[in-house]
Amino acid sequence: MRLLSVLLTLALVAADTIIVRHDVNDQKYLDFAKSLPITQALVRFSTTDMAGTLISPEWVLSAAHVAQEIGPGERLLAANGDYLEVADVILHPGWAESGFPEDIALLRLATPHYAPVFAQLYEERDEEGMSVILIGNGDLGTGKTGPVRNDGKFRAATNRVDVAMPEFLTWDFDAPNAKHARAEPLEGISGPGDSAGPALIQEGSKYWILGVSSGQDTEATGGVEGVYGVTEYYTRVSTYVDWIRGVIGE
Repeated sequence: MRLLSVLLTLALVAADTIIVRHDVNDQKYLDFAKSLPITQALVRFSTTDMAGTLISPEWVLSAAHVAQEIGPGERLLAANGDYLEVADVILHPGWAESGFPEDIALLRLATPHYAPVFAQLYEERDEEGMSVILIGNGDLGTGKTGPVRNDGKFRAATNRVDVAMPEFLTWDFDAPNAKHARAEPLEGISGPGDSAGPALIQEGSKYWILGVSSGQDTEATGGVEGVYGVTEYYTRVSTYVDWIRGVIGE
């Protein structure tokens, strides 16, 4: 799913694993993903490409630019290794008509898949300033190198929502100790292969999905993706809750 999306008149490079801080041991990001039961709700094209997040046994929340590459009958891969057949693909009508900017979609599974936990839809409009959890298994690297390889393993990182736009949540990839930066201890961003992956918050045993990985603005880095200074764009779930529920029912 290494595609180019033009959204909000910005050239966004589709994000596909997690890119991490150069000064933090990679094992911490691996262990973080393993510690999160919600990792079991992730659905992939393959061991190196995300397809979305289970929000119920039958429904996967995805990005439209990813879902448009999926057809009924295609098999996806659950986190536990099960194969999941797609029964239907529903792109947001705004994306289906113009590809701008409603980068959100739903995948209906032919047979329910019961993960240990499902992502809940976040409805509030107070995301700005929140620390979110990002999980993926696409290309990996550090803020200094950008994406360099892929081992198919899940990693989880955190970042903080800088701006809550009507359609998107955005945050920068802050370098540690950079002037005016506020890098998280496990700061990270999504990389090539992580498109359609989730941005989450945890409340007790529940996980709420705030955003869906859409793209990355590389204007500040001269077109180089996955390095310190890029800005990530995640489709804002709270904006589309009514549409999602209208498709899947309460």
